[in-house]
Amino acid sequence: MSISQRLFVSLVSMLLPAVALLLVAVQYSMQSDIGHYWAEADKDQLEAALPVVASFYEQDEGWGRVLRMMRPPPPGMMPLPEGMPRFPPEIMGLMPRLTLLDAQGHVLLGHMPRHEGLNWLRQPIRAHDQVVGWLLLRPQPPIPATSVGLYLKHQRMHLLLLGMLTLLLSAWVAWRIARHFMTPVHALQVGHHALKQGQLDLRLPVDPKHELHQLLMDFNSLAETLQKNEVQRRSYVADIAHELRTPLAVLRAQLEAVQDGVSDFDDRMLGLLHEQVLQLTHLVADLQELAMADAGAQHYNRTQVAVDDLLRETGESFTEALQERQITVQMQLGLSGVQMWLDAQKMQQVIANILSNCRRYTETQGQLRMISRRLPQGVRLVIEDSGPGVPPWALPRLFDRFFRLEKSRARVAGGTGLGLSICKAVVEAQGGTIRAETSTLGGLAIIMEFDTTMQHKTL
Repeated sequence: MSISQRLFVSLVSMLLPAVALLLVAVQYSMQSDIGHYWAEADKDQLEAALPVVASFYEQDEGWGRVLRMMRPPPPGMMPLPEGMPRFPPEIMGLMPRLTLLDAQGHVLLGHMPRHEGLNWLRQPIRAHDQVVGWLLLRPQPPIPATSVGLYLKHQRMHLLLLGMLTLLLSAWVAWRIARHFMTPVHALQVGHHALKQGQLDLRLPVDPKHELHQLLMDFNSLAETLQKNEVQRRSYVADIAHELRTPLAVLRAQLEAVQDGVSDFDDRMLGLLHEQVLQLTHLVADLQELAMADAGAQHYNRTQVAVDDLLRETGESFTEALQERQITVQMQLGLSGVQMWLDAQKMQQVIANILSNCRRYTETQGQLRMISRRLPQGVRLVIEDSGPGVPPWALPRLFDRFFRLEKSRARVAGGTGLGLSICKAVVEAQGGTIRAETSTLGGLAIIMEFDTTMQHKTL
């Protein structure tokens, strides 16, 4: 049985006893209400007869006229003459069930109740502010198979027909509800099978008015993420193959040249081979570090680090390399005394990687600026150069693995294209953020921010 069929059967199973219970309740209510209506009608009529009986009693100072009016005339006797007082017709209709007692409880007309349990109506007759008698009314007999009984029988048939129509309507509504909710579920099933078969470009239609639209949007978001990850994975594999191909091709060409006698295996050749091996080693080390960062296996030895000292010492270690390219260094450090819980060695690696890129890509006689400043709830570190700049569209992609610009900031010497990716992993692992923006000097600015609400300490 499918999910939609199970949902439909469940809804109908809940509706069926509800409809049956409703029919029984309505039937019972109708039958009890009729008896209650008769009892209330008898009470009203009995109370209406009391002042009439009391009035006739007061006029005659006895029960003579009352008895004559309440008793039917014997056979052969003339009825009461026209114009003489008489009971209203609604009271005369009660005569077969009425019993009249005097003040002492003696029966004057009718019959005394034989069973105390019978629910007789009993009302006192008052004349001259005294109880002069009692008027009793026998309750209606059980509903006979008369017009009232037939009425109830017809009502039962109508209720049964109404119940069947209600059940059919409820079943139709249940089917519509099941179909309404199962349509997106069926779409999710189809989408799931498509994803298993590798159709990552599938997107399900989403109706914003449907109750399950958020679930469909989440599925589309998942499919989009899987597709993006698959594209990145393929690009990652292709980039790794490309990065490995270049040094391996150089190694192969140089070794084959030595084998063919074209080149001598001297110190120069040994140095070239060693340089390619170092490049391969650097690439493998970067890949391993990224893999560990992705798996959350990196160990960070955090201690209290003076941020300005870390920037100053790392910058000073690049003084000679920057002077070779005539790059002027400016330091605007504004975090004197601020310490943060960081891994000093890994943060030094991040700053050194950024400075290395600045040295490699900044034009000769350029500028480099290192800035640290306070934020309302953190600190900001900025390393920017004077250019060449980076197009705005490329700024978010600078931290992608193996991403390089092929023009002004192309790889000039060395580098694997993984440096900024590693920087991003290290900074984020320590609770910070890193981004690239256009520098005020005309080049590139790398901005790192740390929320120090809970971690920094001002000495």
